[in-house]
Amino acid sequence: DFPLSFCGEQLEETNCIKLVGINITNSLNWGYHADKVAMRSGQRLGIIRRARRLLPVSALASLYKSKVRSVMEYCSPIWLGASKSTLGKLDVIQRKATRCMGYHGDCIPDFHIFKLEQRRKVSGGCQLYRMMFNIAPSAVCNLLPPVSVPQRNSRAVNSCHHLQLSVGRSSTQHHMKSLVPHFSKLWNSLPNNVLYSSNGEIHGLKSF
Repeated sequence: DFPLSFCGEQLEETNCIKLVGINITNSLNWGYHADKVAMRSGQRLGIIRRARRLLPVSALASLYKSKVRSVMEYCSPIWLGASKSTLGKLDVIQRKATRCMGYHGDCIPDFHIFKLEQRRKVSGGCQLYRMMFNIAPSAVCNLLPPVSVPQRNSRAVNSCHHLQLSVGRSSTQHHMKSLVPHFSKLWNSLPNNVLYSSNGEIHGLKSF
């Protein structure tokens, strides 16, 4: 229990702080933040309910994506490590929204509404792409593990792309589910045709 200070001001100990819209607890558990996101997006869902008799489905879908889903996806790769039951609360909200539009389930492909879990993976993968090719800020790019160099050729090695990352072992579930280890493993599992075009060039971020 050492007193901490910043710029001459003593800092008070607290169980949770909010930093650029993310609630960070002293246990690094993302359940609290995900619950807050679910509560806020659930309140915004009332917009869809009130407008469903006045607007066409296409307008309701746009309203949902801009006002409700945007809240559930803000910095989602960071707090992806929340429990499945907590993240499931967000899926419930999306299903309620699709019902308001006259659909069943949590996907409406015609209006580009897909599963939130899938979109979180794509978002994290795109962030890793930015880190890999130095599109992200340098401080973020420095978090990326080095590219692994295979010691010998094998069928498994030849079937993988050459931008495999060296992912270390995680001693805790918190670390395993955090952004860099989690999405580095996802990155390593991508097939060659996702990263490369037919002429061998690397796809751009839009294609990824």
